[in-house]
Amino acid sequence: MTQIDFHSNVPDKIAYACRLVRKARAADCRIVLLTKNRSHLVTLDEALWTFSELDFLPHVTAGNPIAAQTPIVLADNDTVAL
Repeated sequence: MTQIDFHSNVPDKIAYACRLVRKARAADCRIVLLTKNRSHLVTLDEALWTFSELDFLPHVTAGNPIAAQTPIVLADNDTVAL
């Protein structure tokens, strides 16, 4: 079953998102992260690569040819088909 959760009022949104993604991946979930704009997407992309030395969080941006096979997809608009 699809589950949608909303998290708000967190002081460091990027670090919180990275921790939440790590938790969702540990549960073998597929994740789509939708950002407000391109600069947020770039910041989140960099943070996921450097978030933890022990955790690998494989991700690509929406529209990437391997997005359908990648467990974490980053998007800056909601019109992208996966």
